[in-house]
Amino acid sequence: MPGIAIALPAGLFGTTVYPYSITIGGIEVGPTLGELGSIEWQDNADDEPGRLSLRYWDSDNSRAIRERAIVHAYEQATDDDVFLGTVQRAWYDRAAVGRYVAIEAIGVSSLLDEILVPFETRPAGESDRARVLYLWGKYGRSPLSGDPISVTQTQASMPADAFINLTLRSALRQCAAQAGSTVKFAIDALGKLHWFAGTETNPAPFNINVAQTPGGGNIAPTALRVEKDGVIKNRAYVRGANEAGSGYFQDDLSVSQYGTYETYLDAPSADTAAKAQNIARLYFGRVAQPRLRGSFSTESPNTGWRAGQYVTITDPQNGLSASSQRIARVTTTFISGTGKRRYVCEFGSVGARGSDVADRLGSSIGIPGQLTQGTITDDQGNPMLSTILNAATAIGSAVRRFIQAGVWNGDFALAPVAPDSTLTGTNELPYWTFTEVSGTAIKFTSSADVSNGSGRVIKIDMAAGSAGDDAYLQQLVPVPTSRGQSYYFEAIATLQGGTLTGTAYVQVQYLRADGSITGGSMENAALATTRDIPQKTVPAGPTLNPPTDAAFMRIRIGLRRGGAAVGATEQTQLVEVRVVFGPSEVLLPDLIVPSAAPVAATNSSGTFLIDGRLGLTPVSDTIAAAGDQINPGRKSLVFIAAGSPFTLTSTPTVPDGTTGALLVLLNVGGSAITVQDQGTLAGSNLRLATATYAIDTRDSLFLIFDGADWIELGRAAAL
Repeated sequence: MPGIAIALPAGLFGTTVYPYSITIGGIEVGPTLGELGSIEWQDNADDEPGRLSLRYWDSDNSRAIRERAIVHAYEQATDDDVFLGTVQRAWYDRAAVGRYVAIEAIGVSSLLDEILVPFETRPAGESDRARVLYLWGKYGRSPLSGDPISVTQTQASMPADAFINLTLRSALRQCAAQAGSTVKFAIDALGKLHWFAGTETNPAPFNINVAQTPGGGNIAPTALRVEKDGVIKNRAYVRGANEAGSGYFQDDLSVSQYGTYETYLDAPSADTAAKAQNIARLYFGRVAQPRLRGSFSTESPNTGWRAGQYVTITDPQNGLSASSQRIARVTTTFISGTGKRRYVCEFGSVGARGSDVADRLGSSIGIPGQLTQGTITDDQGNPMLSTILNAATAIGSAVRRFIQAGVWNGDFALAPVAPDSTLTGTNELPYWTFTEVSGTAIKFTSSADVSNGSGRVIKIDMAAGSAGDDAYLQQLVPVPTSRGQSYYFEAIATLQGGTLTGTAYVQVQYLRADGSITGGSMENAALATTRDIPQKTVPAGPTLNPPTDAAFMRIRIGLRRGGAAVGATEQTQLVEVRVVFGPSEVLLPDLIVPSAAPVAATNSSGTFLIDGRLGLTPVSDTIAAAGDQINPGRKSLVFIAAGSPFTLTSTPTVPDGTTGALLVLLNVGGSAITVQDQGTLAGSNLRLATATYAIDTRDSLFLIFDGADWIELGRAAAL
């Protein structure tokens, strides 16, 4: 935001003699700056882009600001470029004649979060410098600098790697993690890439010494503050792309010094233990030891301060004796109308990583990320949440599917990087991992299919191969932890089409928070036989009570050759995976009297208990002739009636039901309706206690279906 207003000396306004040259979209605005105090800019050495804000006078309304216009600031006194970026916000303050124009600009390094690297693979053996310059040269664009002079080689031979749906910044971070735990990169004020290990040769213009008259290249700061950040993380569970790329890692020295302080690290690019370890080492290099940080201020003519420089600080009271510190941020403001400047230099760890505390509270320049507008995407660019008022897109498909069906991307709406291609370790289905357990004959492919609501399915193909062929898709689904085991889950997959000759399976295994296995696994044995599966849902699905220490449910949907011949082939498709969730108690509000107490339904030692009256919704069926059937439809209570007495001769008298279904027939009419046992009337579908039973007014018959016939459980003759 603009700073305090400072009047310019006579003769300076509207002239070309000015301490700074500032252009916005190619228009020089320096000579028209009516408020030196309105100028403030930050130069940042790490991930946060630099910032600049100012206000200038537009006397004839001719110097309008174009969004995303390039902003360039040049310091006359040091003959140095101090800022390069683009306009992020602009507004106008009207005057009687002319107007003031205010802008806020963001540094050029912000482009690293806007440039996408959709898919790249790099071979093993190349140096980190070659890999970084390849990415920078292919994806970097103006106004980022193509000058490679500050990119140093830190690793002669890099492992093979894939970059899938990343921003350019994330791709560079992935390179740094592979190169080593001390490798860093930064973008300077002119968009030039700096890549180095440990420390970079970049000395500050002066050393800082608290002595009143230090001399000899040292200056005394106008203010100096030093603090130690005690936020320590020295043990982390890396959540990688698969089991191989996940696990616990720790900094042994830090653990021995301070004890264990744990955290999670999400690393979707880690598909091997080596990658996961490199990512953990890079993280521990920043957070395993207490970080010294602080700030000092000085004023011109002590100029030339830039983020990324190394300054030597001497302050006996804080235990600093010629201590070399990296400047992480420089904030420059004007303090007089003659162009005198104040520099506030922050050194060491600007922000406590993992502390969830803002780097600089009360700064006049906002911290990126404080306000979110638009669409939030995952690391592959798929929408997750949106602030746009559209019911169809407010929640991304993967999140929506998890809320509705308990599985991320369980309807496969999100395709891999290479749609309609075979799933591999580098062409993975979002939120799923694909594993070939044995052989290469079984392939899973994401395929477009307009007949599926999501628009896509997973085709499963088995070619001729070997007896042990086996492959599966896997996902870790978080489950609500409950030491009291208050929840129950069931995983269900739907397969359609084809004739299943191999063995399709759904396997569930619970995992602890650290990824270790807990409890036994459950596999759907119902699919372990050769069977035809058109329009079939995997029956029942694996069911398993979560152990008391379960944090995740690992679901695997796979196909193995099993007992099928090695030459057998087949094709089927997986159309959805879902998880059915069951709590230990269900509360039902009163439909008629909402303020009344709810009815609770519980399972107590295998007994289904309902804390309320049990009722059945009836269906009415009027008998008009002896050949009529009694049709319960989907109901368990049928009110039957007839205008005159009938002995039913229909076969079946009552159509088949589902095995275990219960049925009550209640005569609400004025005439008797007689039904006949199967032994008396062949095909009646009734097994009664007597050859016939006349169901008179207010009489009832209670039946259960055993899979073949309706069996009498009881009868009642009311007065």
